[in-house]
Amino acid sequence: MRTRRYGKRQGIRKGLIQMGKMKQYTLSELEDQYIGKIGTPERDKYEYKLRMELLARGVQPATRKKQREVCLR
Repeated sequence: MRTRRYGKRQGIRKGLIQMGKMKQYTLSELEDQYIGKIGTPERDKYEYKLRMELLARGVQPATRKKQREVCLR
């Protein structure tokens, strides 16, 4: 019998399906586990970068809109 090999993601999915229910985590639980608790230097750096990314994504469309208005004049 030929054994089917699964990629990393497929193997994880298959294992979770076989186990039954999948455990759910909140975003803050995952951030605490993988980045660090609130107040640690790593967490502060992560939150700063995240805020800057969100700010940039908010400013980009407004800048493009303003540039289009200037070009139309």
